[in-house]
Amino acid sequence: MIETTISNFDLNNIQNLASLLRIIDLVDVSSWIDMANNESASDCWAGIYSLFELLKKDESLKETLIPIFKKHKESEDDNIRMLAGAGLTRLGRKEGILVLISCLESEEVVYFSQPPDLLKEEARSYLKEYTDYDGINFKKWQNWWQDNQNKISWNENTGSFELKKPSPWQRR
Repeated sequence: MIETTISNFDLNNIQNLASLLRIIDLVDVSSWIDMANNESASDCWAGIYSLFELLKKDESLKETLIPIFKKHKESEDDNIRMLAGAGLTRLGRKEGILVLISCLESEEVVYFSQPPDLLKEEARSYLKEYTDYDGINFKKWQNWWQDNQNKISWNENTGSFELKKPSPWQRR
């Protein structure tokens, strides 16, 4: 079943996502990394998606996954780029926020979303989850980033970025 699911993965078949979700924990991380590095968009997406899902369960994968997500943050495939940005952001990397902000201009549909969701809405959801800011569009997020990129820090306890509070002497 595992080999068949992996070898027959197709972005155009919704049944493939259900099969993928059933085997994510059964496949070795190195196999997902190999898939993520594959030239095929289907394989690459399946690998990145699986690694992102595994990261939610196992933070010890952090150092292993940073280079994978960094490699794909420049992908021409908006879905792959968004997952890479979400992965980097989940790992406390500010560069992931920029990737997600860039995805706010996409008119692509999120793979396997039923009903179809626009990728920019999914990216906005990740941004809100990891920053607690709810900018409504690309321009608002760009402005937020310009104003706050040097004022945010990752909080390991909450798994999100927080605005640093200025010290009392800075408020004057």
